[in-house]
Amino acid sequence: MQKIGVFYNQKKMGLDNLFTELKKINCKIFHTLPKAQKPDIELAICLGGDGTMLRLGRYFAGTNIPILGVNLGRLGFLTEINKNQLMNELKNIINDRNYTIENRDIFDIEVSRNHQTIKTFSCVNDISIKNSEAARIIDLDLFINNEFVVRSTGDGLIVSTPTGSTAYSLAAGGPIVSPDLSVYVISAICPHTLNLRSIVVDSNKNIEVKIIDEAEMIASIDGQLSYKLIQGDSIFLKKSKKTLKLLISNKYCYFKLLREKLSWGSR
Repeated sequence: MQKIGVFYNQKKMGLDNLFTELKKINCKIFHTLPKAQKPDIELAICLGGDGTMLRLGRYFAGTNIPILGVNLGRLGFLTEINKNQLMNELKNIINDRNYTIENRDIFDIEVSRNHQTIKTFSCVNDISIKNSEAARIIDLDLFINNEFVVRSTGDGLIVSTPTGSTAYSLAAGGPIVSPDLSVYVISAICPHTLNLRSIVVDSNKNIEVKIIDEAEMIASIDGQLSYKLIQGDSIFLKKSKKTLKLLISNKYCYFKLLREKLSWGSR
């Protein structure tokens, strides 16, 4: 890989020396995401945390451009290496050594009102549907392949990809799902019952969440994009034809990541 673009979280300071080193090997620094067309690069380097990776993931989803995450944040679950490792790792990448491209599922979201699509999104991690007003319980109807599943009464619902299973879904009691699986994870947020548990569904099935409560609600996509919902709206989710491409080291181990980042199995 010779054409490398660098994208970064502009809130992060102290990157000037790293930019100087990257420019020496002909990396192009992008201060914003080009809107007119995708840049002519073979690899996107993401300098930031998981939030920066999610923004870049949605931007490059469906292209042949993989993303290498460099952690400048706190947890950095999607970013494999740190800033001090980057220059050494780039030597291997430029020479096509010790790295592979991993494809991750994302899903497409349609918001329907009066049987018409009024908004669409791509989602890398998850969508959460919650009350946008005071903290009060809400009712949502869940359908899978047009079959009624359950009425969820509580604070809302989360639908996540395997990549997003370690984010909001996990905090809501959902399972950890290996990112190479092709499934959805559906979890209720603080359900007003002891009997509503998370479910894992084949991603080839279509999911609908219908707003039946009068309260104004909000759909939050990847914790970064939001859209107001009203009674009668439906949110349709389906597996996208696009994928998220991540450049990962051959030394990468998902379960090691769980142990290190989430203290999985610690006593």
